Amino acid sequence: MRKLALTLLLLIGVSTFAQHEKNDKPDFTPEQEAQLRSKELKLQLDLDDKQMIQVEALELKLAQERASMRAERKEMKSEGLGKPTDDELFDMKNERLDRALQHQEEMKKILTSEQYEKWKALREEHLKKEKAAFKEKRQERMENNK
Repeated sequence: MRKLALTLLLLIGVSTFAQHEKNDKPDFTPEQEAQLRSKELKLQLDLDDKQMIQVEALELKLAQERASMRAERKEMKSEGLGKPTDDELFDMKNERLDRALQHQEEMKKILTSEQYEKWKALREEHLKKEKAAFKEKRQERMENNK
């Protein structure tokens, strides 16, 4: 009986530890995210003070949108609604692309042409890395499910 209880405690401890390892990203507020992102862009693009203020306002708006979408997804997950339908996926992707186009237009208004070209190159590089990381995570999940 003692061995069974000890084994159960060990299993619970290991599974709890494993779950905490999954989410190792810090949980920043939208304001903190916007401030960090705008400072990174200031360093990368050599923004002046006026541009910095405009970029920070834009990044704050985007960070707040991302936070509300995360909350919606979390709520859907907790309600057990399952995966979205094809039409819902289409709408979500379409909205995401619209937001990306709007963001791109707003950045074009704020930045000089040289800064804008550099920003686009940085963004492309970031998207490639993100896509590779996503593929790696998906591959890892598929291997764990086998």
